[in-house]
Amino acid sequence: MKRNAIISIELSSEAQLKILLQALIPETRQSSTSRSKVSINGEGKLMMIQIEATDTSALRATVNSYIRWVGIAKRTHEVMLTLQEEEACKNT
Repeated sequence: MKRNAIISIELSSEAQLKILLQALIPETRQSSTSRSKVSINGEGKLMMIQIEATDTSALRATVNSYIRWVGIAKRTHEVMLTLQEEEACKNT
């Protein structure tokens, strides 16, 4: 019996959504396991991650991986924005 999960994440901006989609979509094309399939899309500031897995363990592992990757990509984007703002302040 297949297991499914849909994760909705509201991001701070459409620009952040675009960056996270660019970072994560390649992961959906080359899964590390044949036990789960993932699709990611977004609209506005909302990212949707749809996961289908062959069993509960595979679903849990995939959900954990994508949540972790989203967190890392989001924090990286926020650090880059902060650094850009600091650099802009130095140049004024």
